[in-house]
Amino acid sequence: MDKLIILDASEKVPFLQEVICKQGYGDVAIEILEAGCGQRWLIKLGDKKFVLTGIDLDKEALEIRRNSKKDLDIAIHGDLRTATFERTFDVIYSAFVLEHIAGADDVLKRMVNWLSPNGVIVIEIPDPDSVKGLVTRITPHWFHILYYRVILGIETAGAPGHGPYRTYFDSVVSRKGIREFCMRNGLRMEAELAFATEGPRSGVMRTLIGTLTKAISILSLGVYSDRHADLLYVLRRAD
Repeated sequence: MDKLIILDASEKVPFLQEVICKQGYGDVAIEILEAGCGQRWLIKLGDKKFVLTGIDLDKEALEIRRNSKKDLDIAIHGDLRTATFERTFDVIYSAFVLEHIAGADDVLKRMVNWLSPNGVIVIEIPDPDSVKGLVTRITPHWFHILYYRVILGIETAGAPGHGPYRTYFDSVVSRKGIREFCMRNGLRMEAELAFATEGPRSGVMRTLIGTLTKAISILSLGVYSDRHADLLYVLRRAD
């Protein structure tokens, strides 16, 4: 596969803003679906008109979004595996959702059907071939909660409405899986980027995690990358 372009953490949100703002036509509002919307939306679109629809299976997380952020035009408590929509979307944005779905390939197919002509699907997923992805796949869910609480200092981790959620890593949630999906479903890959996840706030802990990550990468002979943890895709409907 081609060598990945790795974004600096500060570059990711501006990149996403640029991709989304290019969608739509003239002064018509961009129709955006946030698939697995969770508690927050970090992307600011300035003066660009848009309608933001959010759907999430976690009712408590959706209520937090409704009552705290209050930035959804339409909020839907629903399952991406069974949801239907009466309209299409210029942008479907899904950040760190697909790895939590058993049947992610089918969900991606549904997203393609929800796209307007020339619409884009923007996906963020962990890279299973990174050290982070490896550790996530081989450790149990209780360990993920412990990591969030103890290492990242997120006291609400695992509480209703709060991640981390159980992971499945269907085969489509990978570089190879996404590329094959695009070929089978008429999508053009416009961007395939990588970036590092923010680590612990503690400098000492961040150094320790970084050292362990590097060691695992070396012991794997570079099979698992320590230079990035996550992947970002922009997939355009080709018709």
